[in-house]
Amino acid sequence: MEEPRTAPPRSHVVMLETIRPQQCDESGNLIFGELLRWADLATCASAEAHTRSNCVTGEVTDLVLEEGVIPRSGDTVELTAQPVLVGNTSLVVELHVRIEKSQGDASMKR
Repeated sequence: MEEPRTAPPRSHVVMLETIRPQQCDESGNLIFGELLRWADLATCASAEAHTRSNCVTGEVTDLVLEEGVIPRSGDTVELTAQPVLVGNTSLVVELHVRIEKSQGDASMKR
């Protein structure tokens, strides 16, 4: 069995999104499907940068949300994706999401 390889730096993708009102519910909270869409875009971009070919998402595992973390309209979402395990026909891409609140100087990692 071949040893897993680590990904080169070109596969590291950082994506920034500002939450717009049309991406939120009536209370101004981000609709969860938007976050999942951005996550899919970031991880796919990372996979495609690594493989230099078209890729698709096969599955999502280990999704962890912190209790009480609610991204709202005007907040900035930073998504960072990078392959962490690379095989011959598939790869695992790790994704970290950070929310920067639009009000005040405090930055919250989520």
